[in-house]
Amino acid sequence: AATARPAPSPAGGRGGAGTDRLSGVLSRMRHEIAAGSPDGDAAGDAADAAEGDRYLALVVRQLRQSYRLPATISDRERLYLQGTVVLHVDPDGRILRHEFEKRSGNPAFDDALERALDEARLPPPPAALRDLYLRTGLEVVFKI
Repeated sequence: AATARPAPSPAGGRGGAGTDRLSGVLSRMRHEIAAGSPDGDAAGDAADAAEGDRYLALVVRQLRQSYRLPATISDRERLYLQGTVVLHVDPDGRILRHEFEKRSGNPAFDDALERALDEARLPPPPAALRDLYLRTGLEVVFKI
């Protein structure tokens, strides 16, 4: 995550044009944060999203709600673990099948992700994408 830091003022003091510039940047950042969709992914950083992107955010949210983190995974390990799965979703939102495109390298993480996939109840996909998600699948990169 990026952090805004004030640029040092030429004279090394406080106030002046540097403060005005920082205020403007912070104001724009607040506006961009407020512009996010309540249905979006809290970890997302896009200001605008296509219909498929919004659906993907809903899918990730549902998977996170179903995911039960194994106690054997350390805090440090959690930062780096991710798995990529392709979900074949029917028009009602049921996951018909899934395939790991890339496993995390941690069997406990991957097993917990598979259990979350079995338990998750997804919303129906957008009408324009239903056939694609059924036949080709929806790729999801899952991380904690």
